[in-house]
Amino acid sequence: MAPTYRAIQERYGKLIDIEKIDVDQRPELATDYQIRGVPSLIMTSSDGVIARQVGALPLKELSVWVERNINTQNRTSHNVT
Repeated sequence: MAPTYRAIQERYGKLIDIEKIDVDQRPELATDYQIRGVPSLIMTSSDGVIARQVGALPLKELSVWVERNINTQNRTSHNVT
């Protein structure tokens, strides 16, 4: 997944922060975010979890997932303002 994450960082790095967390070294985060499978992708905002994806995705599908959830968050934020 590392090459896919780097490509996502290059595409969306100005819009989102991407962090790779080793759940063996940070078990409290695995508990807090109820991670049961690796890799787990979790998109969050100040309001909490926006979306989850468990399991690896090819770059194209991961890009669609990111876009869909960024757009959902932007619509939500826009409607609240």
